[in-house]
Amino acid sequence: MGNADKKSNVSQFHTPVNPYSASSSQKRDNGGGGDGPMDKYVTKKHLRHKLSQLESNLDKSIDSKIDRAALKAIKWTVGTAIAIVAATSGIVIFVLTHLK
Repeated sequence: MGNADKKSNVSQFHTPVNPYSASSSQKRDNGGGGDGPMDKYVTKKHLRHKLSQLESNLDKSIDSKIDRAALKAIKWTVGTAIAIVAATSGIVIFVLTHLK
């Protein structure tokens, strides 16, 4: 590699761009100060609102899961009770018919 090759490789690199040096038409109003746009920040009121929405959605989700689990437990209890009554009555009928 000669010096000519090194110079051609150097010209291919670009100058890094500073994201905070946007033209005035691209800048947003950030309330009169600070570094860069303020889009990444939220107000306490907005944050509380979003947290209450999230909490409400979680409560609904958890409540529906609890309701489904309770319904499954009730179905299992009723099914087990019916099976026990059927088995007991079958045994009693069998014993009574064979004891005569």
